Amino acid sequence: MLNGLFNLLKIKKAFCDDNWDYSDEKLSDIDKKVVDKLALFFECIYRYAKNNYIYSTSRPLGECYQIKINNKGFEIGYITGQGTSFYCKKIQLDDEKNFIDYMDIVNNKKQNNVEYIENSLNNLLNILIDLYDNCIPIEAIDKTYNLFVRHINSNGQEANKVKKKTP
Repeated sequence: MLNGLFNLLKIKKAFCDDNWDYSDEKLSDIDKKVVDKLALFFECIYRYAKNNYIYSTSRPLGECYQIKINNKGFEIGYITGQGTSFYCKKIQLDDEKNFIDYMDIVNNKKQNNVEYIENSLNNLLNILIDLYDNCIPIEAIDKTYNLFVRHINSNGQEANKVKKKTP
């Protein structure tokens, strides 16, 4: 898969899986397999990221992830319109902390902050359950949560949601 991906990106700096919908005869068998599996590749990245609390970057009509493969940067994502097309493009590998290492995906490596995030979220859940069990109305809990979200959004902190911080 990777060799085919690198070969396609030598020819173009970016490609979509629908670039060859009507002319797939222009692709070699290896390149065709890469193009056909791009959606599956995105799905693997998505599942890994979800399990490790790594969030995608929104794009107009889609989302993407930045991946580091052999010290090279790639953006892999999708665009939805009348259909959905998956794409891959070479990008500059400048701020590596925002990239998911491909080998972490292959080895299903649990990121360092996952346990901290899960414990913190469980603590928050227990606090919310305790509030509700002690007769705090759900509407009041919801109102407080919405105030928190508005506070985060108003301070522009949502843009910093991907932090690979180890406690």
